[in-house]
Amino acid sequence: MKTILSNAALVSCALTLLLAVACTQADPTVTPAPSVTPVPISTPQPIATPTEPPTPSPTTSPTFTPTPTLTPTPPPKPTAKPTATPTSTTEPTVTPSPEPTPDQDGIIWYDYDPNPATITVEGATISFVGDIESQTYRDFLYAVRGKENQITAIRINSPGGNTDEGMLIGEWIFDHEIDVIVDEFCFSSCANYIFTAGKNKIIEKDAMVGWHGSEQQDLFIAAGYGITLEELYGRDYDELKEWGETLYGETKEEFVRNVMEADMYDRADEPEFLDKIGVNLYLMVYGMLPGQFDYYFSDDTHFGGWTFTIEDMAKFGVHNVTYDGEGQYPSEKALETIPVAVFDVPMATIPPAVIPTPLPTPTPPPGSTPTPTPDPDLDAETGTWVEPPPAEITVEGDTVVIDGYIDFDAHSRFRSAVRGKEDQITTLKITSDDGIIDPATFIGLWIHENEIEVIVDESCLYVCANYIFTAGKNKVIEGSAIVAWLQSPQWEQYDARSSGLTIEETMRRDIDNGSLEIDPILDEQGREDYIREMAAYVREAIELERQFLDTTGISEDALIYGYLGVDWGAGYHPAHLFLGWTFSIEDMAKLGIENVTYNGSGTYPDRRAAQLRQVEIFRVP
Repeated sequence: MKTILSNAALVSCALTLLLAVACTQADPTVTPAPSVTPVPISTPQPIATPTEPPTPSPTTSPTFTPTPTLTPTPPPKPTAKPTATPTSTTEPTVTPSPEPTPDQDGIIWYDYDPNPATITVEGATISFVGDIESQTYRDFLYAVRGKENQITAIRINSPGGNTDEGMLIGEWIFDHEIDVIVDEFCFSSCANYIFTAGKNKIIEKDAMVGWHGSEQQDLFIAAGYGITLEELYGRDYDELKEWGETLYGETKEEFVRNVMEADMYDRADEPEFLDKIGVNLYLMVYGMLPGQFDYYFSDDTHFGGWTFTIEDMAKFGVHNVTYDGEGQYPSEKALETIPVAVFDVPMATIPPAVIPTPLPTPTPPPGSTPTPTPDPDLDAETGTWVEPPPAEITVEGDTVVIDGYIDFDAHSRFRSAVRGKEDQITTLKITSDDGIIDPATFIGLWIHENEIEVIVDESCLYVCANYIFTAGKNKVIEGSAIVAWLQSPQWEQYDARSSGLTIEETMRRDIDNGSLEIDPILDEQGREDYIREMAAYVREAIELERQFLDTTGISEDALIYGYLGVDWGAGYHPAHLFLGWTFSIEDMAKLGIENVTYNGSGTYPDRRAAQLRQVEIFRVP
């Protein structure tokens, strides 16, 4: 999942926050590193002064090469970034931010003000105001639950956001034949996946619908410049370093490889979605096609996206669009408020979209590519996972200290360490990033029974968060420390139940599609024995976890929150999007995790710590 921000003319004039940064200095290739997945409340980075782009290669350009006719006079840029602020559930207003001050180079940088979507249902209409973030689909499902049969329309006001979430909401709208009403603006992922999915699409007076890219955009951008994807992302790395952005120890080669892998995964779902709703991909990448690439990516271009007349929208498969204002869409007032290009589409029929084939990666000269550093958790010869060293468990006065991986033997070593000292121990200090369910659960039950305070020294992830942090009488998170949930045996049952399968059947499915690897030497009987044993282990782990939750009073939602609302039947699994999730202290309390304090400056969670760990910050409505 990503927010469509890769391209500089897109980022800079974004309309992810309606001109989040100045347009005039933008370079069109900045892509966030997937190894540091931004949380929904992160801040876009400044845009650097561009270098001269290479000459486009005609051999790599898509075959569709229209010559657009643009609006004769580019509309003026707005003087302030509008921020959608709902004053009621039905009448959102736009409040301009204070006039920003240029820096020493005369560039105006706009700060990203997180504006998570507010979603409510009144009668037959959904009101949706704000950004599409990583938990917006879950919030959406909560809002419409039990009201599906009464809803006929969604009134939306959104600058866009995450693509996966946008597609999931759009698919729901399409399947339920919902009308989409654009209240003020609908951009980026909102325009791509929600507006286009509506049964009928109504644009209110002086409202704007705008596009500026898609999951496939980097292939078009690289083709337009006549460079490889590796070169495109390599330039991103250089620019991020030039800005002073911390890349958390990644080399340039690692950065490029990570972006390539993440984008390949990201691009997989979009074609299927567009085929389902009958919309042509060219709608979303029109400004990147050969006929207008040089115009749209020119340093002199001040547009943050593009739109079309209603007649031209239909050429891309966007039908049943009406405009409720005077005259024709887009209105002059809308163009004055939001600077977009108005592309005229000269042909009557748009051909099927052709995605450019990436140029082959140049072969580096011998010795030019450094040898990658081995992963300490992988065996050097086989590449298989190796269990990390077991946690050190010691007692210091009234405090038990656990530092490291909670292995199968951790509970017995824990009991040995505390034996005879139970009455004096009041505190557990822990740093642990992973472990096994059973021993972590038993340690957590001991903590709960003995009313021990838990202090997270640096990090407490997965089983540590599930069963040890949650079990503490008081829970203290030190400054810049992070607590994050991810793994729970419950998700296996969610998957099976939503797919109408047993746990054994989901395992067979996953083995067949390659998402669950087993020893290739196993014959059919060996495979079935493995499935039976694993399914039995999962059921035992679920039963143990439920006993733990019943004892401690913790809601199971905390342990599986990232899987709520997942369309398992469609094969959508969120684990590739993040390495865990966390909550504010207030939201933890809603899930039964009480008596939490944070010893850092500001409020928990620390945003930089969450970014570093690729941890999403979820809200609990």
